[in-house]
Amino acid sequence: MLTTIIYRSHICDNVSFKSIEAMVARANERNGQADVTGILLFNGTHFFQLIEGPEEKVQDIYQHICQDPRHYNLVELLCDYAPSRRFGKVGMELFDLREHDREEVLQAVMDRGTSKYQLTYDDRALQFFRTFVEATEKANYFEIPSADSWVFIPDKETFYPVTPDYR
Repeated sequence: MLTTIIYRSHICDNVSFKSIEAMVARANERNGQADVTGILLFNGTHFFQLIEGPEEKVQDIYQHICQDPRHYNLVELLCDYAPSRRFGKVGMELFDLREHDREEVLQAVMDRGTSKYQLTYDDRALQFFRTFVEATEKANYFEIPSADSWVFIPDKETFYPVTPDYR
């Protein structure tokens, strides 16, 4: 069985689009050798990616992705098994949503499918794609700042419980 993982993450401010393109080029080489395929969407703020292939290879790549410092707030949306590939025609393809119309992107994703019957509009993975591309809930996203920007402030007073044994 093939494993499918879908995740969403937030890009770090200091990452250029050129470096994303270079990352995708390297991923195409590595993913081709590992028999892993997928699609990466980018809207200028968030990544949304589907990766699929042999379970061990997909999990290895996903763990590498989780450690990548170019993004944060990574949320795994789906980890599932599939009888066949959705995107057997591509190693890793990048869609910059800022450059394309929503319907154009959805149709392009459908066109990249291995076979048309697998990517019907009720396909769970495609529903995730549609939600991300249409971004109907984007205004409701609550983003936690990157952990490297957190500041911890100690309490000014230390509180101790009042118990008979404490005195």
